[in-house]
Amino acid sequence: PPPPGHPPPPPAINTTRSSSAASDVYKRQPLKAGKIRVIYNGVRTAEFQHPHSDTLRQHFGWSREAIIVGSLGNIRSAKGYDILLRAAALLNDRSESHRFVVAGQGKSGLYDDLLRLRAELGLEETVHFLGFNDDPAGFLSNLDLFLLSSTSEGFSIATIQAMAAGLPVIVTRSGGPEEIVTHGENGWMIDAGSPPAITQAVEKLAMDRELCQKLSESGRRHATTTFDIDTMLNAYQNVYDALL
Repeated sequence: PPPPGHPPPPPAINTTRSSSAASDVYKRQPLKAGKIRVIYNGVRTAEFQHPHSDTLRQHFGWSREAIIVGSLGNIRSAKGYDILLRAAALLNDRSESHRFVVAGQGKSGLYDDLLRLRAELGLEETVHFLGFNDDPAGFLSNLDLFLLSSTSEGFSIATIQAMAAGLPVIVTRSGGPEEIVTHGENGWMIDAGSPPAITQAVEKLAMDRELCQKLSESGRRHATTTFDIDTMLNAYQNVYDALL
């Protein structure tokens, strides 16, 4: 209790990094409404506004017509990279112009399983696992489209980084992405766990340059205004100021 003659301290405010996390906290703890503030993790968005790079295109000898679709995230079952592989196989049956690259560490049995599936589907020249990446901005600058194929996803920093890089993003309804992307406005949202949905989305964006331009511009603007690290820091400052 406060000393005699002193006012009681202000009520504590808990912070979470997403609305879904806030809902989970409400379910598990007896907190009143208004005791939680959602503050999204921030990204230094300016660091991702790189000129387009042809490093990967030149490294693999891909033509200018090749459409490079990339994913960023360590290899875990929830990332749905097996679904990505099956979508790539469907696309490969229709056209050989798509190339997939995955940047993320993979040293588990799951990685070996993915390599076996890739071989079974005959995709060794179509899908490339690049391993650990310590330069996400450089990686994203090589892509034409960003793909999040997750079956379950928290707040996706990789999606925000891709949007900040000006990439049209394709994301699954898997939890966190719904708080980041508005379908048809600043990104393209599809059902999780569906190779055909990925195939259709990639084909649509690859053929519709006007839509891609819209998603690219709106996505970058949304990332910069909503998820920049300065926005995050200002939100924390406001919480501290309110408590003081």
